[in-house]
Amino acid sequence: MDRPPDRLPTVLDAAFWPTLIVAGALFALAALAPGAAEWKAVRQRLAVADANGAALRAEIDGLNRVATALRTDPAFAAEVARLDLGLAREGADRLAVPAAPPPVALAPPPAPPVERWPLIDAVAANRGLRVTLAAVAAALAAIAFTLCQPAAADVVRRALWLPGLLWRTVAARYRAAP
Repeated sequence: MDRPPDRLPTVLDAAFWPTLIVAGALFALAALAPGAAEWKAVRQRLAVADANGAALRAEIDGLNRVATALRTDPAFAAEVARLDLGLAREGADRLAVPAAPPPVALAPPPAPPVERWPLIDAVAANRGLRVTLAAVAAALAAIAFTLCQPAAADVVRRALWLPGLLWRTVAARYRAAP
């Protein structure tokens, strides 16, 4: 009777690239998370600065329109002067009005919504987690280059022999007798 072909070298060879890809992804997460969190914070500050700049540009445009009107429209200039000096028009009745409250500063524009990257934020904030991820990535890379090779099939077979023996012994003990 022919023995079935040994599939362990093929399985180990097929496990090489997925193991290496997972190791690379974990290492990238550990290494790049602080920079990504800082980049996100810089983008947030830039968005706030852009919103403030837009509000200031709108205020400047309004002031430029007022300045142009003061230079070109004498009636508008006279009205502004009367209001500033508290003078009434000829023939107008004066009403007693309480003093105006101080001018209210324009409220800053609302801040743009903060992007949520929970995994990146958690890894960036926790140095111990980053070190652990890097160590797991290094271990996976070492496993990929040592045990996930067809030449390592005998080593893996011997490493799996004892747990297999234990499993078969426990299963035989509790298997129902026919």
